Amino acid sequence: MFYNHTLDYAQPTTTMPHQLGSQHPSAPPAPPPPTSPPGPGLARRFSELHVGSLPDFPPSVALLETRQVLSIIHINDLPIELVGEIVVKHSELEWYAPAVDGQVCTYWRTAVLSTARAWARIRLERVREFPSASAWALWIDRAASAPLSVRILVHRGRSLHENALEYMLSALLDKADSIVSLVISGVRRSFFLTPFLVLRHLRIDGWCLKLPEYPHDGQYRVASMPALRSLTLGDIPCEPFATGAVPPLSQLSLSYNNTWHSLVWHSHEALTSLSLHCCGPWAGQGQGHPIPMMIELPSLLFLSLYDIPSFKPYITSPQLQTLHEASDSVSDSFPRPLGSLTEYGVLTMTAACDNPRFHVERLHGEFPNLVKLSLRAPAEDTLSFFLELAEYPACFPNLRWIEAENYSESRSTFDHMEITIMENSLVARTQPALSVPLKASFWEPGRAREIPLFFADVCHYQLCFLE
Repeated sequence: MFYNHTLDYAQPTTTMPHQLGSQHPSAPPAPPPPTSPPGPGLARRFSELHVGSLPDFPPSVALLETRQVLSIIHINDLPIELVGEIVVKHSELEWYAPAVDGQVCTYWRTAVLSTARAWARIRLERVREFPSASAWALWIDRAASAPLSVRILVHRGRSLHENALEYMLSALLDKADSIVSLVISGVRRSFFLTPFLVLRHLRIDGWCLKLPEYPHDGQYRVASMPALRSLTLGDIPCEPFATGAVPPLSQLSLSYNNTWHSLVWHSHEALTSLSLHCCGPWAGQGQGHPIPMMIELPSLLFLSLYDIPSFKPYITSPQLQTLHEASDSVSDSFPRPLGSLTEYGVLTMTAACDNPRFHVERLHGEFPNLVKLSLRAPAEDTLSFFLELAEYPACFPNLRWIEAENYSESRSTFDHMEITIMENSLVARTQPALSVPLKASFWEPGRAREIPLFFADVCHYQLCFLE
């Protein structure tokens, strides 16, 4: 909390860091500035702050010169543009910062109202009340032409929330030329008829059922989005995005979308991150192609597959570094080993021991250079895998970090005996291999995951794209 109180300061002599070397050592030092007792709340002045490094002066001279490095300055003596930048930085931590900082004093209010970028970052998530239509329009207007980053996630299907979403969307469409990032729970069909010329990141969870023009047939048209690079769609058909309205995408995330093939083909050369969740099996080039076709993803670094069968056998991805997979995706293999892969994470509640890919030798043949391994599997499958690691110490010579979780319906932690067996297996593996010991962690409820898994639409694994 900031306090608006006034302190009297004398104007001290200021010596800039680059002037220290030019001053004569015998010159008398400037008198230190007078001090006054600190006021309540945050300190209102800078003191004893050293900028840069001191020259190689004798100790006595350096001490005297240090006291002259910075002056004492009242924060309201700063240029109004600098105060505005402070508010901008505050808004990056708390998006509503302009509404708070503008109440500090008249000077700060002037700074807030004259800094459009302070109003350009909006986050509405898990809120019980929404701004009124007039308050929302005023906030958007104060952002002027600054690049807008908007995130509005509400409960779809609730009348109160979707009524607010209606007027918030209308105001945003008037600022379409300024929006660079938009994350929103639901939209109506006409939303896509507006060109977004500078939009780079777009996430839409699905259609807004209570808004007008809900497209029951799923058909819609997408206007131009020439700057779009990252797209996340829920249960919205994605074929219109593959018709030339958007350029090839570098980051793509789709869930519950059975028409994903055309968009992947559209962006296959540019994709660096691809996440698919419950989107159905891979088809050929375009929806309805009778025979699956090989697809090359030359720039892909991150791949996340949740229940996507019959896709990996048709992928050529020489640069892939991270693979997270679950459900039906686990049983498939790539057409050739991936020497570039350094992180692998698997999430399954089925009997992984029945899957030949889950054995150490087989997995080593696919990913010989793994460094990080994350296992979310039942305890018996995880124990079997750790014992095989000790039995085949030549497999995964670069492996340095394993995180395991007892992912089963019965319980979510390993017991003490299971952890002891797995730790002893790693010790037995390390000794004959004479390599760096493995770091192992065993997840427990309440702890942060050290090697988290990221999927496109799993409630306890939030979506995250690599930068």
